Amino acid sequence: MADEVATRTQKAPSSSRSAPPADAAIDVSTRELAHRCSCEIEVFLFWHSALDRIELCVLDSTTGVSVHVDVAPDRALDAFYHPYAYMAQPKSASLPAPIESTSRPG
Repeated sequence: MADEVATRTQKAPSSSRSAPPADAAIDVSTRELAHRCSCEIEVFLFWHSALDRIELCVLDSTTGVSVHVDVAPDRALDAFYHPYAYMAQPKSASLPAPIESTSRPG
């Protein structure tokens, strides 16, 4: 299964997002690429440029649970439009394989 973290969040109406506190640090290297709402579910796609990483975030306002999953760049829109199907896939199918070194010690 894809790397994911479930966290409890405050229940809030999905129609109004509150602004971060004035003293909160804002990570300028994170950009919201996409956002959509469907009933009580909000789906976000973030790009963390400093880490060169794409994150899928699903918020359920009825349960207060949020799930955060790293997404392979070539699967980002697929994950955004079908987050539950994407998260149900084995990790190896959703993230690119690690790059192996071609040089040999010696």
